[in-house]
Amino acid sequence: MNLLEIRQAFRTLSGRYDLVSAAGADTGFDTHLHAGQKYLDRLMSHEKSVGTVFRKLVVGQYSVTFEYSRALKEIWCATGSDGRWQLTKLTMQDFRTAYADRIGSVDQGAPLHWTPAALRTVPDLDRIAPGDSFDAIGGFADVLPNNYEYNGVLIAPGPSEITQIEVIGYFYTMRLLEDEHVNYWSANHDTTLIMAAMRNIEIFNRNTQGVADWTAAIRSELITIDADVVEEELPNVMQFEG
Repeated sequence: MNLLEIRQAFRTLSGRYDLVSAAGADTGFDTHLHAGQKYLDRLMSHEKSVGTVFRKLVVGQYSVTFEYSRALKEIWCATGSDGRWQLTKLTMQDFRTAYADRIGSVDQGAPLHWTPAALRTVPDLDRIAPGDSFDAIGGFADVLPNNYEYNGVLIAPGPSEITQIEVIGYFYTMRLLEDEHVNYWSANHDTTLIMAAMRNIEIFNRNTQGVADWTAAIRSELITIDADVVEEELPNVMQFEG
């Protein structure tokens, strides 16, 4: 189902005509849908949980930001001259120790290391008075400008040539924003997605029994989905008789 069809099905199944118009337009439902979808993503990993972010790094670029990240696992780089290689993950402390100088002044070369970026300053960057401490932030730049919808990584050294980077990890499912949008949950488990939205509605209605009932029903559905995922991941085993 696409987003419009999800809304229409919800309207019919729930009787909550106040949250979806007769034409299928959002009048409050989408907020609960997005929250329900995140709840499903946190409850289980499935065959589409792992994703890859592809970016091109220009010469000297040492940071990459992206949306929907849950947990990062691997980073690979590739160039036309050096082929493809995996970067080594460092803790932020080890990264800062290894690259103690201003990161922009580190000699360029083939990237070797990465670390999750700190994406917050205190106070927020847009609230720092001009000249107050901005020079220090810009100089070392292992804290990137705030953007609460994004996560990011730092890499070092910055590449000496245009480099392809692949960030592999677990990502939240893309939100349904337009009527024609489809994602993993809406295409494969539409009723489970609707149930998760209904559960979120019960949370805001402060109906603890309703939340408990929907939680049990959703977990029951996810058990069967997870069984299929596990079956697919099992290696093929050939048995010989005799």
